Amino acid sequence: MDTVSPAARVARVNGPLVEVSGLADAAMYDVVELGGHRLPGEIIAIRGDVATVQAYEYTGGLAPGHPARSRGEPLSARLGPHLLGGIFDGLLRPLSGAPAWLEPGYSSAAAAAGEYEFTPEAEPGAALGEGASLGWPFPAGSGTGCWFRPGWAE
Repeated sequence: MDTVSPAARVARVNGPLVEVSGLADAAMYDVVELGGHRLPGEIIAIRGDVATVQAYEYTGGLAPGHPARSRGEPLSARLGPHLLGGIFDGLLRPLSGAPAWLEPGYSSAAAAAGEYEFTPEAEPGAALGEGASLGWPFPAGSGTGCWFRPGWAE
């Protein structure tokens, strides 16, 4: 859900802190895309019509007057077996196959994880101890999967 507001503009840039005015219906912790490169950031303060955004990439070249938009959702990550053995940046974007130097606003086509089916083995609300099985996730349609349980990564 993107909140596109033509009035949303960068008002001030101070290192990784960016003030944005005109974000309609912005909420704390919403992800905001800044400037033409759509640099990712997160709203960390709201005062009146001005939102303070923590940018998660280098803000060089970002200037007052550049466009901004809220995605209308908090920062989130898709979790699942596709993360095992992968190398990611701080926003959980896959870096395998990425160039040595990333351009501002880098996104990877490999970021889209496949769909997974999950067969639960525990009842909702059940208290599970170490070694108890939660269930089996596996790529949709494959019929094979792996076992997840509390403490498996220790």
